[in-house]
Amino acid sequence: MSPPSRSPVSHYRWVICGLLFFATTINYMDRQILSLLKPMLDDQLHWTSTQFGEINAAFQAAYGVSLFLFGWLIDRYGTKIGYTLSIGAWSLAAIGHALVSSIPGFFGARIALGLGEGGNFPAAVKATAQWFPKKERAFATSLFNSGANVGAVIAPAIVPAIAYTYGWHAAFVFAGIAGWIWIAAWWPLFNVPERSRRVSAAELAYIESDSPDANESGSRVSWGEVLQHRQAWSFIVAKFLADPIWWFFLIWLPDFFKKTRGLDIKSSWTLLVSIYAIVTVLSIFGGWVTGISRRADGASHTRARLECLSLPYVSCPSPSRPV
Repeated sequence: MSPPSRSPVSHYRWVICGLLFFATTINYMDRQILSLLKPMLDDQLHWTSTQFGEINAAFQAAYGVSLFLFGWLIDRYGTKIGYTLSIGAWSLAAIGHALVSSIPGFFGARIALGLGEGGNFPAAVKATAQWFPKKERAFATSLFNSGANVGAVIAPAIVPAIAYTYGWHAAFVFAGIAGWIWIAAWWPLFNVPERSRRVSAAELAYIESDSPDANESGSRVSWGEVLQHRQAWSFIVAKFLADPIWWFFLIWLPDFFKKTRGLDIKSSWTLLVSIYAIVTVLSIFGGWVTGISRRADGASHTRARLECLSLPYVSCPSPSRPV
C-alpha cells in the first residue's frame, strides 16, 4: 500500500485530543443522569437509599469488569474499533434507561451502562500514547480527562431542564444520541498517526521523536511482575483513597443537598456546577504544571508529579505508564 500523502503543516494530534475530551464528557454526563434525577424518581420508585446505593454499586462492579475486557479488546483490535464498540454499547444502555420503570429495571440498565463505559479510559489513554510524545502526554491527558469534570458541570446545567420540560425519559435518550453523534465524528477522523492523511511529515516526526525505552519492548508482563513495582502500588493506593470522594460527589451530592438543605435540583444545580467547574480548572492546571516542570528543569515524570501533588489538591493526571 502506498504511503498516505501528507499535509504541509498540521497539529492534528490536538483534534484527536478534542475527540477524547468530548467522549469523556459524554461518559460522565451519562453516568451522572441517574443521580440528578433521583429526586424525581424517588416519588415514582419509592426506593430506599440502600437500594439506590446497591444500583450504583452494580454499575461500579460492571465498570470494573469492563475495564479488563476493553483493555484486552483495545490491545487486540485497536483503539478505533474498541472505542467505537464502547461508546456504542454505553449509548444503547443509556437509552435503555428510558425503557425501564422499576428498581430491577434500573439495576439491569446500570450494569449495562457500566459494561459499556469501561472502555473509555483504556481507549483514551492508548490514543494519547499513540498521538503524543511523552513530553506532551501529561497535558494532553489532563485535557481529555477534564471532560470528566466538564461532563459533571454540563449535566446538572441541562439534565434538569430536559427532564422538567420533556420528562425524565428524554434525558437518557438525549445522552444516548450524543454518543452516536460522537461515533459519527470519530470513525472518519481517527487513525493511527502513520496512516492518517491529515498529519504532516513534520508532525509525524514530532510524535515519533521519543527514543525507545528499554522497558518498552512490547513483551508481555504478568500481573505478578506489575505488582512488584512500587509505582503500581502508589497508583493503586492513590486511586483507593481519592476515588470514593469523587464518586460521592457524582452519585450522592444532589441527594445530599436535597436532604440536608432542602434544595431540589432546580435550586442546587448552580452549586453543583460551581463545584465541578472548580475541579475542572484544577484538573487542567495539574497537567500543565507537570509538563512545565519537566520542560523547565528536566524533572523526571515522578518528580514532576510529586511537585504537582505538593500543591493544594489538584486533579493531577494519574501516574499510568503511557502519560
